[in-house]
Amino acid sequence: MWMNQVFCAFCLVSSSIVSICLGYDFGPEDIIVDQLQHDEIIKIESLQNELVHHGKIAKSKHDLLYVELKSGIAGVFKPSSQKAIFAEVAAYRASHALGFSLVPPTVIRTIKEKCGSFQLFINTNVDPMVKGTFDYAIEHADPDEIATLKIFYYVFGQWDFRKRNILINAQKDRFQFIAIDNEVIWHRIFWRYGDNAFVARNWSGMQVPKTDSEFFPYDNFYTIMYPTRDILVKKFGSSIPYKYIRWFGARNPLNYVYFQDSLWIKFEGDVSCFAYTTYFPEETIRKLKQLDYSLLYEIFSHAQGAAFLTEEYVKSILDRRDQVLESYEQRRVSDK
Repeated sequence: MWMNQVFCAFCLVSSSIVSICLGYDFGPEDIIVDQLQHDEIIKIESLQNELVHHGKIAKSKHDLLYVELKSGIAGVFKPSSQKAIFAEVAAYRASHALGFSLVPPTVIRTIKEKCGSFQLFINTNVDPMVKGTFDYAIEHADPDEIATLKIFYYVFGQWDFRKRNILINAQKDRFQFIAIDNEVIWHRIFWRYGDNAFVARNWSGMQVPKTDSEFFPYDNFYTIMYPTRDILVKKFGSSIPYKYIRWFGARNPLNYVYFQDSLWIKFEGDVSCFAYTTYFPEETIRKLKQLDYSLLYEIFSHAQGAAFLTEEYVKSILDRRDQVLESYEQRRVSDK
């Protein structure tokens, strides 16, 4: 049943091949950004309720709000930490600056006396949470479309690529992918292209063994099979917060290393990395080559003074860019 629904959405129009732009057409973005920041609010509703109203499977956080504005557009309001808010806005600014059209317009706004990220709401016609739909869309995607999404995710450190973090829309003869929930890009990570990221995790009272390694030990990690609460407490101590016990317990196997006075967890364990492609659209590579320190500081200009925005953080983005470009060059040479 779901396959027929997806196929029908995919074939909304004749399958004649036309020249198309990648990404989603969000509309006049400068105007939308201004409206998101300043327009009068006329309706506030739980995002879960709104998703159900639109016939979607609702698995969003309970504190997310659906907000309608007087101008006729709507947005999703996410109250969060300063780092997460800055990251959500930076992801949009990066997508916009590179011309990828992957992340909806996003601003910082205070609603109900809470500060949060406020992102344009996109009512898509495909629900990736329906069983099988996400995989079908990925399999039938335009190669340029899905490769650009994966490259963008990798370069900007979006390691949390769950189905609910990607909206899918069927338009004419193609699927469009919309990247939402990008708050994790502020996290400290070590990430080799083609592998899954190691993400830093720290908490008060955590004891980290001293290590002498000069370089990150990607291949010398420890493994816990079936990480139960008792095993995690025994390994990491009784001070480990419950949220980490839940997070670690969902990883099987749980791979981790100690480095630079921190614990680093390998996201998704041994599952193949989503943010990896050996196909490199020429236009995407051309735009990626434009990414430099100057453009990155422009992208993150709203976050000046944020604790995570260090020289090391900016350099890590450029390092991942270089890994993609190196892989592209190797592929180009091997294809000759």
